[in-house]
Amino acid sequence: MVIPLNAQVECPDGICGRSTYVLINPVFNDVTHVVVKRGLLPKTEYLVPVEYVAGSITNTIRLGINKTEIEKMEPFIKSDYTEEAGPVIYAGYRAGAGELAVHHGTRVEATDGYLGKVDEIVIDSKSCQITHLVVRAGYLWEQKDVFIPLSALGDTFGNTVFLKLNMHEIEGLPTFPLRRRWS
Repeated sequence: MVIPLNAQVECPDGICGRSTYVLINPVFNDVTHVVVKRGLLPKTEYLVPVEYVAGSITNTIRLGINKTEIEKMEPFIKSDYTEEAGPVIYAGYRAGAGELAVHHGTRVEATDGYLGKVDEIVIDSKSCQITHLVVRAGYLWEQKDVFIPLSALGDTFGNTVFLKLNMHEIEGLPTFPLRRRWS
């Protein structure tokens, strides 16, 4: 299952917001929560456990809960999950297990230079474990999405994920041409 970031989120009773982040448990490499932003005001982002994700299609996530149930969930406060100035962007959460907040647009660097930005995250629908980051790479007219396996992730710093691969190694990874419909 692909979890698109900055995507419309739908509940059975209508549109309920946009996805802004996913939280990843770095110990088990699985997605634990999708952050859903409701409205335009600050502090309207909520942690929705991944178990409530019923499915996804291009630029849309479908939840199995109603809008009112989202507003009863724990609010997402970015400073609780990231250290902007520190060497790592993990933070303590739920019995000391760290989670990494990855969002649409997180910068991705290969060992020899800039690759692109995180566009989506691919998770195994059975285990809820993240398998790949989908990175939008290339230039305006020649963009493509590159599937980066989780094993290729190295250190993080601020809003940047550093890979253990160089550009030549990345060329051999699966890609697909970028064909998005704009809404």
